Amino acid sequence: MTCLDMWNGIRDFRFECSFRTWAYSLARHAYARFGRRDPRRRELALSQIPSLAHLEARVRTSTRPYLRSDLKDRVTRLREQLAPEEQMLLVLRIDRDLSWVEVAQIMAESHGAGLAGAELDKVAAACRKRFERTTTKLRRLAEQQGLLPES
Repeated sequence: MTCLDMWNGIRDFRFECSFRTWAYSLARHAYARFGRRDPRRRELALSQIPSLAHLEARVRTSTRPYLRSDLKDRVTRLREQLAPEEQMLLVLRIDRDLSWVEVAQIMAESHGAGLAGAELDKVAAACRKRFERTTTKLRRLAEQQGLLPES
């Protein structure tokens, strides 16, 4: 409702306030209108629409296992047990999918050093090794907490 109000009212926006304030005001008004709706008005649940129910089932079953909320929460708790640099390494390499050179640049900059060339390659190799040790440590923690079968 807010987006529609914004779309319809953008021509009348006179810059007497900031855009953010105006958008907030529209959202507040839309919320108030939503609250005043007739409660007897029958609303149809999305699960009662067959095409949407089918789509919902497909999305739910195709979600990658590591993105499912319960497992994601457990993995987050595991990651919190790691040192901050190890967490940063995982975020950069796994979550952001950066190359090892990019990871090395960021890790070096976080220590206040700017590197290039052969030095950067050495730091990238050290990051790969540390990543390997970190994932081994993470696997061991997961096994100890029963999240993975012990190998």
